[in-house]
Amino acid sequence: MYYSIALVTSYLTQGLLYGIYSVSQTGWVPPQHRIINVLSLIAIWQVLASAGCYIQPSLYRGIVLVQLLFDTVLASSQCPWHVFISHATLGGLRILCSAGIFYSISPSKTLQSQKETCCAIAEGEGWKEYLEIVHFSTRYLSEWACMLGLQVTCLLINRLTQPLVPDQVARITNSLTSNPGYIPWLDICLWFLYKTVPRYLEMACRRCSEGLVSQWERKLKIVAFGHIMDTLDFGYHSTSRASDIKAAIEDGARAASSLTNLITTTLCPLVVDIVVSSFYLMRRFDACMVFAVLYNGILQVQMEILLTHWTQPAMQKYYDCYIAEGSALLEAIQHWCPITLFGASRMFSKRYLAAIEATSSSGFRQGITQNIKTGIMIFLRETGLILSIILALWRCGQGTYSIGNVIAIMMYWETLMGPANRFSSSCDSLSGALAQTKRLHRLITAKATVGDSPDAQPLQHESTCKIEFKNVSFIQNNKKILDSVSFIAKPGQRVGLVGESGAGKSTILNLIVRLYDVTDGSIQINEQDIQKFTRKSLREAVTIVPQAPAMFTGSIADNVRCGRDDISHSNVIEACKAASLHSRIMSYKDGYNTNIGSNWETCTLSGGEQQRIGISRARLKGGAILLLDEPTSQVDLVLEAQILDSLRHWSARKTTLIAAHRLSTIADADNILVIDKGKVIEQGRHNELLKQGGKYAQLWNKQTEMYC
Repeated sequence: MYYSIALVTSYLTQGLLYGIYSVSQTGWVPPQHRIINVLSLIAIWQVLASAGCYIQPSLYRGIVLVQLLFDTVLASSQCPWHVFISHATLGGLRILCSAGIFYSISPSKTLQSQKETCCAIAEGEGWKEYLEIVHFSTRYLSEWACMLGLQVTCLLINRLTQPLVPDQVARITNSLTSNPGYIPWLDICLWFLYKTVPRYLEMACRRCSEGLVSQWERKLKIVAFGHIMDTLDFGYHSTSRASDIKAAIEDGARAASSLTNLITTTLCPLVVDIVVSSFYLMRRFDACMVFAVLYNGILQVQMEILLTHWTQPAMQKYYDCYIAEGSALLEAIQHWCPITLFGASRMFSKRYLAAIEATSSSGFRQGITQNIKTGIMIFLRETGLILSIILALWRCGQGTYSIGNVIAIMMYWETLMGPANRFSSSCDSLSGALAQTKRLHRLITAKATVGDSPDAQPLQHESTCKIEFKNVSFIQNNKKILDSVSFIAKPGQRVGLVGESGAGKSTILNLIVRLYDVTDGSIQINEQDIQKFTRKSLREAVTIVPQAPAMFTGSIADNVRCGRDDISHSNVIEACKAASLHSRIMSYKDGYNTNIGSNWETCTLSGGEQQRIGISRARLKGGAILLLDEPTSQVDLVLEAQILDSLRHWSARKTTLIAAHRLSTIADADNILVIDKGKVIEQGRHNELLKQGGKYAQLWNKQTEMYC
């Protein structure tokens, strides 16, 4: 690394000495081949000094060996006396540096450095994730082929005609200076044409790019949403905040599309401009000017990459603080009622204020790093322009260039630096975009811990299903929730699950629908392990009424249908009547069209009404298996009796499991499982368990005394 820097410094010194000698020694001009040699080697060793860890050791040794041989020859070559001493001294220094690099290269260390650097870039910057998203999106290229082809065509024509503008200005200038009084109307018309047409082509190119980016962002959001809803399991959703998932999808898709827009509208034109400029400058001027422009371009791109990598941690910190601030705000708004009732507003205000201050301070630090980066890039661009103009004026003084050539170089430099400036300004947000893209990539590539096996088959929708637990154990967060649970629920049977809170009742129901997978043992439906069925078909055969049914923004009728638009309004009314909810709904002004949802909506339902909507949903879904998790915990005893009587008739042929704290809910069950600390300690019918005088009898006596 240090030897490479020393080599770059020696070539910079040699180029500076050439300039000093050419000014101080009248009549001496360094040969063009020596200028090209110095400029090219500065560019090559500058890249090698910063990217040597990516180069294979054998290739690096070969480069250094060639460098060593050529420096030996050049150091001993004949030069004027005023150049020989400095040239020989620098040549000897380069020989020593080349020899040092050659013998200091360790293949194992180089490969290790290469691996560590690549991993750091892949994990720290997000380019790997972005490229994987691009590769993933190539499957949709056929949908965008026409627009993509139009964009590429407009881009190529636009960039190929860019050099014609300064070239035409040079022609006009030379005509005016060589023929006073003559107005070159043809050249002026051509200049107007060359100036106008690329503008429209660039506009068309940008419009195509915006269309492609918009469609790609839309596709990424759809794919991410489908992955969240259909692939990822309950374990992922229970450990992830909704605000983080929302930010990952929306901000990540927007960031990925912004990166694509940056590449297609700025970086690609910049690359094409560099290639076109090489041919144009070589034809119009000479090799020295070509190398001057190319070297400046290489230096700017390299510095842009290095400075972007330097600013990335600050941008990542700012983005993390920004996400945390949004999460703190959303959490406070979502839980306004308990926060207000418990007087916790001050605590949440402090938390939100701390998040705002963290975002502000990280944003300030990120802004400083961006300003430093911008200042360095402006200095490099302006220095490159000044040096190129000095070179052109020097050649003009020698009679090699005309005034028109100097003006053409100034104009073409601005044309070439336009995409470079846009790329540099866009790179200010590049680190943040890469950080957001990483979040989207992690979400899209997240794997479900509960998934379908490769040979999974759909569960046949039979009218009856037998459920059997065989020594089922379940461990979550290193805690044993269920321990060797075994029981059978036959078609038409009602099996009750009772026990204290946290005993494992709801876990049993969740395992049946595969929100989790068992740690040990098996769950079978009709003598087949449920893991051999697809999750979708299994859940279609199971109807569940949770403790707290979710309410969606929309009408009561839509909430009862729960996404099934094929259900008629009469069926909705019938289901609500069976849940003793119809009269309550009709008491509202808009009846079944009353909008409900979160607690700030126009109509807030009570907990009991929400439970009855959940029961109405279950009746409309059907299914051979019915799972009830505290279905009547928030209704009074009279309503409970009505609802249970309706459920009893409706579920006569279904396999029903009921988890309940209120023992009256499961008193008529065919089999009652008493669960304590994940184990089944008692089971039997109501009267049998009372006679045993065990845990169930104690719970029954306590509840009887309480109600009496």
